Amino acid sequence: MLRMNEGQLFAPEFFESEDDKEEERVFNIHGLQVRIFACPDHMQMTASGAYRRVWPSSVALAEFVLSKDLNSFGDSSIAKDTVIELGAGAGLCGISLAASSRYKEVILTDIDRNVLRLLRRNVQSYKDTASVEELSWQDINKSRLLAEKNAHLLLGADVTYDQNAIPALVKCAATLLPRGGAFLLALSFPRFADRVAQVEEHALLHGFVVHEMQHEKEVKILQLSWQKVGGGEREAPL
Repeated sequence: MLRMNEGQLFAPEFFESEDDKEEERVFNIHGLQVRIFACPDHMQMTASGAYRRVWPSSVALAEFVLSKDLNSFGDSSIAKDTVIELGAGAGLCGISLAASSRYKEVILTDIDRNVLRLLRRNVQSYKDTASVEELSWQDINKSRLLAEKNAHLLLGADVTYDQNAIPALVKCAATLLPRGGAFLLALSFPRFADRVAQVEEHALLHGFVVHEMQHEKEVKILQLSWQKVGGGEREAPL
């Protein structure tokens, strides 16, 4: 979900009272009842709470993906069984896809230790499909290892909060995404409207083309996919 500069120090316990702790919540996502633990919505203005609450962009992205058929994203010739979510936060989006039984494997990634603890708690009910991996967008070696999963679909919901992290986010996506795959990026709008141009700029540098897929309910969803040049897909610099 929302990201701040990596390495930024904070003490979330300072902000939290007993009423601020993670609680079980139920979401209706495209006809599925998805149960996860998350911070209350009022925690959005605290560092760790922002990462561990559910943002509207996560709900919108999960609904959008599950409303489409499997061949809606990426080239129809590649396998459609593995998904990776970047900056998963509480994990609602990725876990909703795991709960749908449409995918063989859904990998939820994040970097904050409190978020990783929460994610591991939330995937327990979906552990046959969902798993958790620690991933810094700047860790090119870990990204290359995850790239071996050949995930046809990458997801990111409100992961452009920190403008300085956008170059690393797009580079990480370029490392993870196989040719023929797609990266769906959901942004709160108009709050993060200025991030669209930045995403497009860095996407172009890595050989992506950007399309707007949906804009409603104050959320804009972009798709980054590999540019096709001369009948084939462009090999992008990593």
